[in-house]
Amino acid sequence: MATGFLATGLAAALTGFFAAGLAAAFAAGLAAAFTAGFLATAFLAAGLAAALAAGLAAGLAATFLAAGLAATFLAAGLAAAFLAAGLAAALATTFLAAGLAATFFAAGLAAGLAAAFLAAGLAAGLATAFLATGLAAAFFTAGLAAAFAAGLAAAFLATGLAAAFFTAGLAAGLAAAFTAGLAAAFAATGFFAGAAAFAAGFFAAGFFAAVAIFSSPSSGMGKIHYKI
Repeated sequence: MATGFLATGLAAALTGFFAAGLAAAFAAGLAAAFTAGFLATAFLAAGLAAALAAGLAAGLAATFLAAGLAATFLAAGLAAAFLAAGLAAALATTFLAAGLAATFFAAGLAAGLAAAFLAAGLAAGLATAFLATGLAAAFFTAGLAAAFAAGLAAAFLATGLAAAFFTAGLAAGLAAAFTAGLAAAFAATGFFAGAAAFAAGFFAAGFFAAVAIFSSPSSGMGKIHYKI
């Protein structure tokens, strides 16, 4: 029985502690919830108040700015109107005092200056055009002359080279033919007949060499011959 009472007491004690803990937790949760709600409401009210104050300040600033701008524009418009009226009156008085003669004189002077500037511009343009045309013609003529001179030089050089090669080839051919003739003469007629042919060949070779030198445009005699 003692064990039963002890167990009952422990159960009652545990149940009481558990119920007390739940009650305390529930009370703490309610307090936290009320605190959070109060703080949120306070922050919301403060934000609304700040927004209203900012809107009021902005509205007042815009109102004062609009009023200042309106006053400024009104003052500027009145000043411009008075200034324009004064200028118009002064100009009218000046033109009336100066008279139509001064106006016509100024118009004539302007027309004369415009005509003078136009004539000077036309003269300068024509001079530039003539100068450019003359320079272009001079350069074109000089180019043609240079091209013609270069062409003539190339033609003379090509002609001289062709004549020189032709003369050299002719001399080589004659020398080869003469050598072949000498060999044939030595073989056919013997030493003495070959000696006579050799002398005749030297004479002929000298003659043909003289002709080649005389007719070659690269030699002095050839130049005289071509000039003639």
